[in-house]
Amino acid sequence: SIYMAMLWPQIANKTPLLLLYAVQWLLNVLWNPIFFKYHALGTGLLIIMALNLLVVYLLWRYWPTLGYKSLLISPYAIWLLIATSLNAYAYLVNRG
Repeated sequence: SIYMAMLWPQIANKTPLLLLYAVQWLLNVLWNPIFFKYHALGTGLLIIMALNLLVVYLLWRYWPTLGYKSLLISPYAIWLLIATSLNAYAYLVNRG
């Protein structure tokens, strides 16, 4: 949220940022029940991989605007990578 708060006033066209944020939020919320409740490990892996790509794109896209302040999103990106590796492990161990 600090990342978004710093980025918001510096962006003239807020529509792409809002769209990226909304899709990221939707994927984040969707992954939890898919993985934890329904145990759809393959679907969960696809969702969280898409979420990883989206966060990396967000970081890359707005780096010129925020510079090193963009690293504020790195704890979230690291958490996503850990969750992705756990999801991938669960999928690989339990498939078949």
